Amino acid sequence: MVRTAIAILFGIISNQAMTQTSKNSLAIEYDLFIQHQSEQIDNEVANFNNAIALFDGDSILKAYDNLLNVTETVIAATEKKQVAKGAEKYREASLNLFRFYLRTFETDYHKAVAIMYRETIGDADINEMEKIFDIVELKESLFLDTYYREMDTFCVANGIDLE
Repeated sequence: MVRTAIAILFGIISNQAMTQTSKNSLAIEYDLFIQHQSEQIDNEVANFNNAIALFDGDSILKAYDNLLNVTETVIAATEKKQVAKGAEKYREASLNLFRFYLRTFETDYHKAVAIMYRETIGDADINEMEKIFDIVELKESLFLDTYYREMDTFCVANGIDLE
């Protein structure tokens, strides 16, 4: 009888652990998905910056087009992704960040690319580009703060280790 009771108790505990692991694995999978989407944009920004460093017009345009395409793809994939329970604010903050990036790439980065294609580039042009990127950085920090806050909240609530 004691063995049966222990077996039943063990079964209940195992079932609860499996349910918790299952819930947690959905949360982990969602967090990894969002992080992967963010990394794709980060990689394209790095490629764009490398193209600027080369100061090769064809490389800059190709990197710029890739930046736009990848960002649009990331937004579409994130919108289609089933939201994990409790991730609604995390999803919203992620999409707001990704949409901010797309708007920024379409406007501010476009202005910077146009400056790079001027016949001659002087100190005033370089200062103009630096000003564009300084403003982008300031605006980005607002979206990033919300994104990281919601990511932290979601991960802590789901027992996901933050690295």
